[in-house]
Amino acid sequence: MTEEETCLYLTRVRDAKRDIALLEADYRWACDGIERLKRIQIHGKLAASIANTKRFTVKRDALLRFREEAAARIERLPDVRFREILKGRYLEGDTWEWIASWMGYDTRHVHRLHKRALAAMAQE
Repeated sequence: MTEEETCLYLTRVRDAKRDIALLEADYRWACDGIERLKRIQIHGKLAASIANTKRFTVKRDALLRFREEAAARIERLPDVRFREILKGRYLEGDTWEWIASWMGYDTRHVHRLHKRALAAMAQE
């Protein structure tokens, strides 16, 4: 995996957090719809709504596994600074400024470390 592919992979990991939240909102909406359909006794649409909730669950579980696998890959990096930068940026969604402040580094230095972290992860 190249550094660019690693960065794209980690960006997908970060976006998965948002996608999980959207799926959970859709799931709650579908469950509420099922309850409404049960109350008014429309069984034809009920089966379709139940199938939708199962699809949401499958997608959400796949995204959660994807994030867990990425977290495990990050944890295997030997340098703690690399791990903290990648976890903060891609798993927690922190800004570069916040990460730099938290680590006690200049933002430019964090960007340089980020590039090295991507290279290290690409070698894995």
